[in-house]
Amino acid sequence: MAKRTVIEAEGRGELGFTKLPFADVSAIEELAQEIANEFHDVVVIGIGGSDLGTRAVFHALKGSIYNLKEEVRAGAPRLFFAGDTTDPVALQEIIDVVDWQSAALVMVSKSGNTVEQMSVFIYLRNLLLEKVGDEQTKRAIITVTDATTGTLRQITDQEGYRSVAIPSDVGGRFSVLASPGLLPLAIVGVDIRSLLKGAADLRVDDERPAHYALIQYAAYRRTQRIHVIMPYTYNLREVGFWFRQLWAESLGKAKNLEGSEVHVSPTPIASLGPTDQHSQGQLYREGANDKTYTFVTVREPRVNMTIPAAFPRVEGVQYLAGHNFNEILLAEQQSTEVALQEVDRPTCCIVLDRLDEYHLGQLLFFFELATAYAGALFGINTYDQPGVERGKELMYEILGK
Repeated sequence: MAKRTVIEAEGRGELGFTKLPFADVSAIEELAQEIANEFHDVVVIGIGGSDLGTRAVFHALKGSIYNLKEEVRAGAPRLFFAGDTTDPVALQEIIDVVDWQSAALVMVSKSGNTVEQMSVFIYLRNLLLEKVGDEQTKRAIITVTDATTGTLRQITDQEGYRSVAIPSDVGGRFSVLASPGLLPLAIVGVDIRSLLKGAADLRVDDERPAHYALIQYAAYRRTQRIHVIMPYTYNLREVGFWFRQLWAESLGKAKNLEGSEVHVSPTPIASLGPTDQHSQGQLYREGANDKTYTFVTVREPRVNMTIPAAFPRVEGVQYLAGHNFNEILLAEQQSTEVALQEVDRPTCCIVLDRLDEYHLGQLLFFFELATAYAGALFGINTYDQPGVERGKELMYEILGK
């Protein structure tokens, strides 16, 4: 029933995110190349769906030292993220390292009404005006926003900023494969066509996302209402944070489609192996049996390092000689999974052949489809967020809007 609901909605064109893998991205690629040619540094201003997906793909494919080494970037701009907090300490850290004589701001917001993003945007725009003047500032600001309406669209048209539209039928948490994610990623050289091809090759009627949703739904109906995602690949750490928003904001709802109070609350936890094996493993195995565990591994790693023999007189380390780190990483994941299964903790493992654009696109689209199926199983509106909106209303009252 849930699968039919999703497939029929997709067939009627009601699920905007399912159209994204087949979109024409030529204009995005062209604008991205212009920006990459003109600027040394790019600051992406976003929060939530305008931020987490882009970070996840960037860190998965480019790693944590991209900004530090010119040879890693191969001529592409450095990339910084702002707007996800109004903490001035975090903002000052970015201000201190960006080359403002050759910096662009990519402001990502469908409406332009989110206070975190807009306050950071206004501050950094003013900084640019002071550093490079009005003409270059206008050239250095690029917006990703609604095509026709909203505060940011009004500002964009008024100031003459270069801009790319966000599809009107795609919500923020489903937008990593749309312009909010694709433009910043293309600027730093991510092959966005391959990213979309991976998603396109995972058909909407693929059984695997539906099975995953059913497993999580069944566990929720039993006792496991906390859903842990635990990649055993360091570069996928940020994917856990992206999934956390996707799952929580889509499925945490007070009412079902009929308007009855249900308070659905599958709670996602972003974890990382093997790091959290040593910080939360005790809880996972011996605490309450109220969690499911999703592991993500990569079959063909980018780097192989073999541990040499060392300390010949110390028996306790001899077994490590000749093993490579990926072998150890896999052993850590498998042992953690078995240890959980021994005490009836529900687990599953998603295996990517490689960590590249194509397979990452499949992984992201897999979780988006699974979320759609889970929402149908729970009988709730997967795509609204009334709880978030109420928080915004109260904040506006406090700030005097």
